Amino acid sequence: MDITLSRPLKTTAGEVTTLTMREPLVEDHLASEEAAGPNARDARVEATLFAMVCGVAPEDIGRLPMKDYKKLQDAYRSFMS
Repeated sequence: MDITLSRPLKTTAGEVTTLTMREPLVEDHLASEEAAGPNARDARVEATLFAMVCGVAPEDIGRLPMKDYKKLQDAYRSFMS
C-alpha cells in the first residue's frame, strides 16, 4: 500500500515522497518488539514495526510529521480488517 507523504522525507536511502507499506506479518511484530528493546514503549515498537514494513530505518519514521505518521497508522489498521 502506497502512502503519499505531505512533504519529501530524507531517508538513509535518499529522499522519498511516498512510502510503500507491505502487509505486516506476525514475525514483523515480534522482531519490532525485540529491535525496540525490552523497556520500549508501545509507540517505539509501533514506529519500529512501521519502519520494517516500509523498508526504511526507524530514524526515518521518527522524522515524519505526525499527519504522515497517522497515515501509516491508518494503513496499518487497514491490514487488520
